[in-house]
Amino acid sequence: MRLSLGYLRSGHLWNVVAAGLNQGSTLIANVVLANILVAEEFGRYGAIQLSVTVIASAAQLSAWLSAAHFAGRYRDSSPERLGRVLFVIRTMVAVVAGSVAIALVVARNGYAAVLLADPRAGLEVALAATYILFTGLNAYQLGVLVGLDSLRPYARSSVVQGLAAIALVVAGGYFGGVAAALSGLSAGAVIRWALTERIVSGALHRAGLQLRRDGLAEVVSEVVRFSLPASINGATYMAALWITLNVIVYQPAGLLLGAVYVVCMNLKTLVLFVPQQANSVSVAHLSRYRATAPRDYWRALVWNTGFITSLATMGALAIGVFSTEVLRLYGTEFVEGAAFLQILMIAAVTEAIGYALTQHFSSRGAMWTVFLAASLPRDAILVIGAAYFLPKYGLSAVAWAAAASWLVYSIGLALVGLWTRRQV
Repeated sequence: MRLSLGYLRSGHLWNVVAAGLNQGSTLIANVVLANILVAEEFGRYGAIQLSVTVIASAAQLSAWLSAAHFAGRYRDSSPERLGRVLFVIRTMVAVVAGSVAIALVVARNGYAAVLLADPRAGLEVALAATYILFTGLNAYQLGVLVGLDSLRPYARSSVVQGLAAIALVVAGGYFGGVAAALSGLSAGAVIRWALTERIVSGALHRAGLQLRRDGLAEVVSEVVRFSLPASINGATYMAALWITLNVIVYQPAGLLLGAVYVVCMNLKTLVLFVPQQANSVSVAHLSRYRATAPRDYWRALVWNTGFITSLATMGALAIGVFSTEVLRLYGTEFVEGAAFLQILMIAAVTEAIGYALTQHFSSRGAMWTVFLAASLPRDAILVIGAAYFLPKYGLSAVAWAAAASWLVYSIGLALVGLWTRRQV
């Protein structure tokens, strides 16, 4: 048990600190920006911000999960192989995320017409495209740091990163409106990548690791076997969120509804940042425990499940009880979203349970199982629920669809986990 709690005290602590600073910067920037811009302008900013965030999450090919998984698996037994694996992951992310960013710039006017029904917003979309590339690269960086237990210096750097992100977005919104705020969003991503790259280089050096370009053929297939289903899991969920956002924006007063949706989703992300970061840390360590300490594996898995679910529940209760007061920070126009936010907090708890159960399958590399048993039905329920019930029942229908989708996800994984319990 000492091994399990040891990594939780170290890995989770610094990952939580780093994530808290980053998520906190996003929250503060959005609160200030919502008070600077009129509601419709903030809705346009929020729709583009959420859209490029969704695209970036899909384009990074689950890089943090892949890097953390392989680092935990090979850091002790085969450092040279790990160097090759990390080089492949970084290259894949750079090529895919870079290509997607370029494609978005080229198709900016058409994309703006689809997302906002306003092709004149194409410049704003183009200014946000850089965020996709550098957020993807940052996901790879975080996976390396998680896998090498090197999050402490990143947590310290997150203070600078967070302050820079707030200053750039807020100053941009104040002096230049939506376009300048989105430029600040992209510039913040570049700064985050640059500062983190130095930390990653130091972590690799201390671990005696070098990114290797020789013998890549022997590891490419292994990376693809893990990353492909993991990426599909992420891509289908991101597509479901993107479709949901589009359905909302195309409703009457869609930009105002979109602004409320973006704010509430940001608050849900804030509640879930501990479960999400605990999940990323756990993957690397659970991968090691499976091979060396089976008893610690199960103890850590059970501890993590209770830990992240309890924290998500406490955070959701706090936001739910004070939903009106929290939304008033963004402006009086957002208070009407209190009911939506309260229901979304239920979705946050079901999502945290899903993260906890996913750890077991991620550490085994069983990502196709996750996709077929959980992700596919989850995403179908979210899209169908939002598209069918939103016009009739408003934003609350989207929140209930989110809660139901993650509940189905968790039930699917729980049933498969019970079925395969004896195989570990």
